[in-house]
Amino acid sequence: MEFLLSAGNDHDSVHAVELLEKVRIRGSAVLADRAYGARAIREDISAHGASYVIPPKSNVSDPWPVLWAG
Repeated sequence: MEFLLSAGNDHDSVHAVELLEKVRIRGSAVLADRAYGARAIREDISAHGASYVIPPKSNVSDPWPVLWAG
């Protein structure tokens, strides 16, 4: 488990990649809400051998599939 304190006016997703770098996620499924669906975050998760379950925002032009139940 890792914690990262940030300024109150920073959105959590700004620090997502930095925080994920501190834990081993290979082989895991990272669960997050729509706010964490930025391409950089999803690519970082994939690059570290993990999958993600992050629904796309409704205004995304090229939404990705989400497997809600396995």
